[in-house]
Amino acid sequence: MNNHNNGAADKSTPTVALACNVGAQGPAASCGGINHTPDWCKCGPPRSLVSSAHVCCSYERVNMIRAKAQKLQRSSGHASACLCIALLLSLLAETAAGAERQTPSGVWMHANERIQVQIFSCGARLCGNIAWFRWPNDADGQPLVDIKNKNPALRSRPLLGLTVLRGLRRTTKNTWTGGRIYNPDDGRNYNVQMSIQDDTTLKVRAYSVVPAAGKTLIWTRSR
Repeated sequence: MNNHNNGAADKSTPTVALACNVGAQGPAASCGGINHTPDWCKCGPPRSLVSSAHVCCSYERVNMIRAKAQKLQRSSGHASACLCIALLLSLLAETAAGAERQTPSGVWMHANERIQVQIFSCGARLCGNIAWFRWPNDADGQPLVDIKNKNPALRSRPLLGLTVLRGLRRTTKNTWTGGRIYNPDDGRNYNVQMSIQDDTTLKVRAYSVVPAAGKTLIWTRSR
């Protein structure tokens, strides 16, 4: 991304590329003939530029933008300016909604279709616990316990609700790495990384030493 300024423009003021003039550079964005730097869209450093991949203002600012549009319409009657802001509102809503969907938080069906894992934020990272079993009881009708754990002291703990995923940190837009995953089927912990493919598909890769030697499972969103 090019972050340059024309003349003596304030470097702290981001360029706003409005929907009718995407890619505009400099201290102001031209919209329908109006040279205007929207003060309601100063969300921070240049990473907040409005473009196909970045949105300057989030949902909580949509009402502020709408109020500005109505005021501008009353004071100037400039139809193209109002159209431009309407297009920007549409872009904000679509992109913010897409960003909100692209998160692993929620309940996922494991590839074996025997368990569901609920993923949630734990501090700045992601964790997950077993939220559902297709067959929650053993052959004796008792709730499943962690019978294969390498530590004998933990073999009586219930599996339902057990935290099996922890420590994942976001490293790219749709990728989380650096975590650990516990497999109750063999009582072992593995390194894990995951990436969200779309709102319904999560790619989970577990490995002992290097990712290339691991195994990838596809989880599907339950809710």
